[in-house]
Amino acid sequence: LDNNINDAIVEGLKIIPIPKEYQSVQSTGITDFTSVSDLQNIAIIVGGIAFLTYERRPRGSVDNQLLEIKRSTIPNANFGVFAKKFIPEGTRLGSFPGFIKRFDAAMEKKSNDQAKKSSQRYIWGLDEDIILDPTNNDGLLELELKFLFGLYKVDTMIARINEPPVGKDINAYVRIQGSEVEVFAERDIFPDEEIFIDYGLKYNRDNYNDISTVDTIKKLTEQEDNNNKDNEIKSQRIQSVIFDPST
Repeated sequence: LDNNINDAIVEGLKIIPIPKEYQSVQSTGITDFTSVSDLQNIAIIVGGIAFLTYERRPRGSVDNQLLEIKRSTIPNANFGVFAKKFIPEGTRLGSFPGFIKRFDAAMEKKSNDQAKKSSQRYIWGLDEDIILDPTNNDGLLELELKFLFGLYKVDTMIARINEPPVGKDINAYVRIQGSEVEVFAERDIFPDEEIFIDYGLKYNRDNYNDISTVDTIKKLTEQEDNNNKDNEIKSQRIQSVIFDPST
């Protein structure tokens, strides 16, 4: 037999030379079992990293063709979300923005107690411990959530939807599916009408009756405006409605 076993295949008692164009491929070791195993391991690792990165992305969406940010119709409130045009009942408006976090871990990242208090006006609880947090470390709501060095962005407009004041009713409702908090039109909504939703039973509304918080709201609003002075719309607002339910 030919001593150069790499250059031939033994078929029974007959030696068939391997064509030269295939010899270079064999010499690379790509067909070697060890190399294939290494490639599989690399593929598994890369896939795992991609999956974890995807799971850590901020959630949220908004239909910018339907909604816009304007000054709220609620006294002493800052900004709200309004219909740009007629929105039929049942239309999906978007989903609540935020990074999925444990509540305690999210609060630990805030810069101070005021930031913790401010952030809790915006966060949405998915269960007893898991939340969607759209705020930064100062507890402020920026126009966008940025991920992967800004390559992935999420509009935070939906987090600016207010609860209705006394005498008004909601015109949108929330449907929660896993980590997605979707917002739909509960009825037909007309152009320039402000969108209102119910924040749920667990939302802390203590500050609704506390007129002393007005100064705090104004200071936080000024801080948010300064933080976004280069943005076209300075629409950082504290998601708070201050009113006296007895009136």
